[in-house]
Amino acid sequence: MAAVTILTRQTASTATLLPPAHSPQDVPPADVEVDVEVVGEGTRTVELAPDATYGDLLRAVGLGVHEATALVDGTPVPEDRAVDPGADVRVLRLIKGG
Repeated sequence: MAAVTILTRQTASTATLLPPAHSPQDVPPADVEVDVEVVGEGTRTVELAPDATYGDLLRAVGLGVHEATALVDGTPVPEDRAVDPGADVRVLRLIKGG
């Protein structure tokens, strides 16, 4: 903390400056936990930023958007859609070949 000298006509005193109070918007939002079933590998819990997308979720389980897709309540969702922490999320690996 910084100290500042305050001069008055009669005396000089030292006051300690306190850091400014933080407003709620200054505090970063807490991470969210999402339970994810990776089909064929089991279920795990991942921590994501509150503004995370399903692409972020795929990366959190070690897969890329070209390797797997996220299913929410059984329906594929785009990688840029925001994650719904309460949704039933499954990750399905994509199969390629001929």
